[in-house]
Amino acid sequence: MMKTAVVIGSTGGIGSELVKSLKSDGYKVVGVSKSGDIKCDLTKLSDIHSAITSIKESVKQIDLLVNAAGVATYKNLS
Repeated sequence: MMKTAVVIGSTGGIGSELVKSLKSDGYKVVGVSKSGDIKCDLTKLSDIHSAITSIKESVKQIDLLVNAAGVATYKNLS
């Protein structure tokens, strides 16, 4: 049986590379991000609840859960 991974922050940086690696290892990957398989803005509680509902509806079991989401703030140092 194929294992399922849910990757939060799946479309950028480490998350996107992890998705590629997991897929090549035979995982079914559900990506959660602002532009992933399941759309979710992690700053909005309603989006988080919707994402959880969508995940429950789309997969029977989660074998691996990864949080690779990050937030960046850019400011001048001076």
